[in-house]
Amino acid sequence: MVQEAVMDINRRPMKEMVLRIIKITFISSVISAILLLTGYFAWEKYQSTLPKRIAALTELKTSDPRALYTLSLASYDGNYVQMWYSTNTEESQEAAREIYNSLASGKGKYVKSWSTSFITYPIYSVCVAVRYPDMTAKALNAIWSDGYLLLENGAVYSFNYDFAGLEKKADSVFDSRAFASVRGHAMFSLLAAREGGLNSDYLAPSELDVSTDENLSMCVGAKNVYGNYRYAKVTLMSKETAPIKYGDTAYLEVRVGGTWYQAPLDPFKAGGSRVNSLMYTLVSSDQVEITYDISRYKEIHCSSARIVIPVRKDDGKIVYLADDIDL
Repeated sequence: MVQEAVMDINRRPMKEMVLRIIKITFISSVISAILLLTGYFAWEKYQSTLPKRIAALTELKTSDPRALYTLSLASYDGNYVQMWYSTNTEESQEAAREIYNSLASGKGKYVKSWSTSFITYPIYSVCVAVRYPDMTAKALNAIWSDGYLLLENGAVYSFNYDFAGLEKKADSVFDSRAFASVRGHAMFSLLAAREGGLNSDYLAPSELDVSTDENLSMCVGAKNVYGNYRYAKVTLMSKETAPIKYGDTAYLEVRVGGTWYQAPLDPFKAGGSRVNSLMYTLVSSDQVEITYDISRYKEIHCSSARIVIPVRKDDGKIVYLADDIDL
């Protein structure tokens, strides 16, 4: 009996020790897990602050040598626009591919808060289009200023890149042109239409003197969309005693702050636009329905917009007619 009591007393410290070891081991495991998780999230947070490849810049990339690259670069120094554009020569194609691959390999960090007030000169605009062997195509349009890259989808990244060096390279292999103003320039249309609104600092004021001629009128019908193309149907009505002439090109204008401006152009489609390339005749006291292609303008949202068409009267005078369109 006495022996059993002694053995029980000896077992108690052993049991308590085992329980204590289990308790310490459990607490140590919990602390280790917490430290590991804290370290993991700290590492993830640190990784998120590092520059990364920008997906939108890499989407056009291909190793297929048959892909055709078209590249346009423009710079604005506050006074005038200088623009360079690739051609179909082998040297130009190789340079365009090299420049694009260089851009696509760059790294940047997403910027949550940015506005056009951050812009300093020079401003660079780069447009790249790639046509693949299967005849599909992709395009990229971006603006760069003072270390910030603005993409077509509105996203902004801090992006360090030697655009001054790129300008020198483009000057040696691409054709170039100079423009007097950035306002209304298609290459900088991203600055004109941003965050669902329009910035009149980068829009060109309307130069069309819209008429209220009592013998001529027009009415804009539905806007139709077919794939990447947009059309506006216009009914032109004439009460003139003599035939009139009208063209196959219409102008899209937007009103900002009570002033009419030329709508921002799409840099990938503006170059193919035609201005009065064909003329048609409308006989006296008649009307005609015309379908105008407005795809060369960027797809924007604006509460006040109009279609303007030029009409040549029998005496040679050109009259501009307009009607509102719902964008």
